[in-house]
Amino acid sequence: MIFNSGPCVLESEKERNLYTKFFAGYFFNEFIDGYDERVVWINSYLSKKLNKTVSLQSPSISFDNHTYLLDIDSDRGEFADILLHDPVSKTMIAIEAKYLTNWSIEKDIKSNLKRINAIRERYYKYTIHFCLLVSSTKWKSAIKMKKHESSSYACFIKDFKDDVGVLFWEDLVEYCDSKTVKKYMEYRLSLVNAPASQRYANIQN
Repeated sequence: MIFNSGPCVLESEKERNLYTKFFAGYFFNEFIDGYDERVVWINSYLSKKLNKTVSLQSPSISFDNHTYLLDIDSDRGEFADILLHDPVSKTMIAIEAKYLTNWSIEKDIKSNLKRINAIRERYYKYTIHFCLLVSSTKWKSAIKMKKHESSSYACFIKDFKDDVGVLFWEDLVEYCDSKTVKKYMEYRLSLVNAPASQRYANIQN
């Protein structure tokens, strides 16, 4: 099963495991009923979060995307965990996805934006948006630390809030019309602040 939840399920805690299952296995899977409605919804959601009109029509999706794939050699690093690409509307949505790990200004925002700006220069006919996908729990924790000297949230609000849309896993899960997917995602998200010992399967020898 792709979407199987519970403490006895052996499953990687990596971000990649979660976002490939959710986006490829369900949300942007054209073989799953409701695909067209999900595309309409994600356009509305992204437009709201970016404060700009997004009009994906038939987006393709890929994972772990690096600049060399777009023939940019200055920095061959990753610019999107999740990439939505629509050649019809000439739109790209680059998403940095976080699950259990905390997001970082340097690694997850600055580095990605630098690479995305290089892509924008090369592919100037495209509109490219950048988003950070996190759990609301992690985001609220970052807000609580906003007065800390090295606060990522404070830096984000000061320097990057107009360049990066913040998406929440919980919003995507709330829109799910599959009870199986919703149950799975709610369980995985419930482990965000759980000790590492509780995030691994209780396999009996």
